[in-house]
Amino acid sequence: MPPGGIRTHNLSRRVVADPRLRPRGHWDRRSPSLFQLIMKILPILQLIMKNLPILQLIMKILPILQLIIKIQPILQLIMKILPILQLIIKILPILQLITKILPILQLITKIQPILQLIMKILTILQLIMKILPILQLITKILPILQLITKILPILQLIMKILPILQLMIKIQRILQLIMKILPILQLIMKIQPILRLIMKILPIL
Repeated sequence: MPPGGIRTHNLSRRVVADPRLRPRGHWDRRSPSLFQLIMKILPILQLIMKNLPILQLIMKILPILQLIIKIQPILQLIMKILPILQLIIKILPILQLITKILPILQLITKIQPILQLIMKILTILQLIMKILPILQLITKILPILQLITKILPILQLIMKILPILQLMIKIQRILQLIMKILPILQLIMKIQPILRLIMKILPIL
């Protein structure tokens, strides 16, 4: 026999008077498993709320990360031509010496445009060499960036349900209180027939 007694839809006085034949009550239709499930996922929600600043930071830098992923072929090309760039840096003193003797080289007007182009390229190469550590770091973290772009939909979903998570954290105390008083409510449901009998006797007294 179920804990609540025999179930019936017969609401006659005879059935109501029999504690075993009482109709299904409000708390019989409620299962504490829902509260237990919520209590189990609350630590996960708290962990998400603790890491909220990190998630917000990731969402802010995502456009930069996506841009880095887009220019990945360019970065790979730069890494391939690095030996050439390093060789050019080694001969940089020679090129600087050539720039110092430019007044003499002005007589050789045919190669002047080439030298000017070399000077422009040198400026770009010097800039590339300065940011070389950053480029190497970017190439190392490219797998991480690719993983972040893959989980981007999950992060966006988390950001959308954050208000719900915050609300669930706020009602955590209420849920804990309900879990504490559940035994009392179950006891009240068990003595409900006695309470009904007392309510019927009170007018007679």
